[in-house]
Amino acid sequence: MDPERRDAGSGGPAEERISGYRELGRIDGLAAVELLPEGDLDIESAEEFRRTFTRLLDSGVSHFFVNLGGVGYMDSTGLGSLMQLHRKAREAGGSVRFYDLRPEVREIFRLTHLDRIIDVDLTREAALSGIRENKGAGRG
Repeated sequence: MDPERRDAGSGGPAEERISGYRELGRIDGLAAVELLPEGDLDIESAEEFRRTFTRLLDSGVSHFFVNLGGVGYMDSTGLGSLMQLHRKAREAGGSVRFYDLRPEVREIFRLTHLDRIIDVDLTREAALSGIRENKGAGRG
C-alpha cells in the first residue's frame, strides 16, 4: 500500500496539484519522496514546484522520484525547475529519477536532450529499482 499523498502547496488548488508528494521512507540511508505534479509545469507553477522540493531538501530528503504522468505541458521554466531539482539532489548526496512521461513531455525531453542528462524511466517500478541498482555503482 502506498503512503498517503500530501500537498505542500501554500495556495489554491492549482498549487496543491503541482506540489503533491508521497513519502517513501529511506533508500541507502537517505530520505526519499515521490513528487506527484499534476497539470502544466510552466511559468505559472514552476515556482511552487521549486518551493516544494526546496522544503523537502531542507527537511533532509535526498532521493526524489518524479511522476510526470500528470503533467501535460512543460515550458522552459518547468524544465529549468527539473534541472534545478536534479542538481540540488545530487549536491545533497541523493538522486532524481523521472518516470511515466506523457508522449508530449517525452518529446520535450528528447528535443532538449534532457533525456541524455537525467534518469528517465518508463514506470514507477523501473525508477524505484533503478536507484537501488545504482546504489553501489562507482561513486567518486
